[in-house]
This record gives sequence, C-alpha cells and structure tokens, in this order.
Amino acid sequence: MTPSKQGMSYTTIIIALLFLPLLSNFLTQSWSFGTEPYFRPYVRKIHESPYNPFAKGLKEFTPQELARYDGSSMDRPVYVAVDGEVYDVSANRRIYGKGGSYNMMYVYALSL
Repeated sequence: MTPSKQGMSYTTIIIALLFLPLLSNFLTQSWSFGTEPYFRPYVRKIHESPYNPFAKGLKEFTPQELARYDGSSMDRPVYVAVDGEVYDVSANRRIYGKGGSYNMMYVYALSL
C-alpha cells in the first residue's frame, strides 16, 4: 500500500518558490514583480542601521591617503571623492586613472 499524500510536499513548495522569480522576470523584467521601489528603502534602512552586526563601516580618507588611489598603481583600486563621498571607479580605470580624461580631478582636489 502506498501512503496517501496530504497537502503539498516540500519539493512542490521549493519548485514553486524557485519558479516565481523566473515568472516575474519573464512578465515584468524584474525579479520581484516590480516591487523593488517599495521595499528597497526599508531594506536599506535596516541594512544601514547601527544595530546591524553585518553592516560594514565606511573608511574615512584624508586627502593624502586618497591621493595614493589615483590609478598609478595597478594593484590598488581607483577612488574619486565628490562632495565628501568616496566612490570606487576602478571599473573605468582608463578614464579616471593616470593619463585619463578625468585624472585632472585628483590634481584639483589636492590643490584645495
């Protein structure tokens, strides 16, 4: 005798949970049915909370420390500071690195 199945099995639930994001991406070109703008601010607020033990602290740079990350060395990332915020622009090393069109930003920032 085979046991009768009562309700859904765990396998069916797992398959359904894996299928929903694929269906969402097919219908709305979004993995969550286009609900990111509604939930992202709340998730970001929780992530940036000081009570979150997994949040990484931001590093603060002096102008002299930031000058070392100007793209002259290939083993270091390229950082740019704009209005007090430091951005990693290593993906565009050709533009922001030494000899690039935006490399003059480093010279101007260090002269201030």
